[in-house]
Amino acid sequence: MTTGTIKDSKQQLVQAFQLIIRERKKLESKIATKPEEAEKAKNQEILTAASTYTVDIIVKALADLQLGFGSIINALSEKLAQDNSKLDELNQAIVIETKRLQELQQIRTVAYTLDIFTQEHQEKLIIL
Repeated sequence: MTTGTIKDSKQQLVQAFQLIIRERKKLESKIATKPEEAEKAKNQEILTAASTYTVDIIVKALADLQLGFGSIINALSEKLAQDNSKLDELNQAIVIETKRLQELQQIRTVAYTLDIFTQEHQEKLIIL
């Protein structure tokens, strides 16, 4: 690096520093509103809470979450298996009742046919 480049970068740093100082003075002279104060307090609470977190606490929380998630998935899987079993039973019941309905329809057809034959036979007996 040449000395000209160092002077330019030093001068840029000084200008940036002075700009930061001016901005901070503007902020200090500004009157804070209640929402701004509330936001500052909230931000401070967040920072305080976040500073208490350790790697162990975070890892333990993630492990607990994973265990909880696993147990929820297992419970849902069992419920789904039970519901699937009920669905199979309902499907079997539908098949059984459909066969029964067909048998009843056949019985009705046979009964009507028998009734017709009986009437015809009675008519023949009356005619003779």
